[in-house]
Amino acid sequence: MPLPSFIASREDWDAEQERQMRAAFAGDEAGFQRAWQHRYPTSVAGAVAELKARGLNVNEDNFALFCDLESLQRIGRSYLLQAADVDRMVETLVELNRFGGLALKRRNGGISYAEEQEGLRHVLDIRRRKAAEAVGVSSEELMAAIRCGGISDPAYKPIDLDKAKEWFSASQDNAEFQQQLQEVR
Repeated sequence: MPLPSFIASREDWDAEQERQMRAAFAGDEAGFQRAWQHRYPTSVAGAVAELKARGLNVNEDNFALFCDLESLQRIGRSYLLQAADVDRMVETLVELNRFGGLALKRRNGGISYAEEQEGLRHVLDIRRRKAAEAVGVSSEELMAAIRCGGISDPAYKPIDLDKAKEWFSASQDNAEFQQQLQEVR
């Protein structure tokens, strides 16, 4: 059954997760591969978080109403779900019109999940670029500073421009910053 475009398909979800994980493990392919291979099986809480992020309305309390618990892998009292189990739940929830608020906004606005993600990435890039300009550094230098923990990511949290300028002035000889800068470039 094809999913409505305002709900994240398996392909959409995996592409977004890969993008985020590659950013988190920049320059560490082995770390990325380990994390990628350990995404599944996931717990009920992990599956609920994925379902919500993909645009569906479910929680841990009503989870059992929408899946066949007998078909799930079980260890003790805990259930483990594979990607296929989560995808079956997606289909069930779509059939029952159990859409979350953001999915309904996408549907009403005629926007797909992939288009929304692309728009969000664009907004985050603009925030970073403006912060870099305000501090007087390149976008690459800003990303290197974020990766080595020198400053917070201005895409998500406003930064104190004076403190950021001080950090950059003091960090020109910082080996970790220089290494991150080389990886970003």
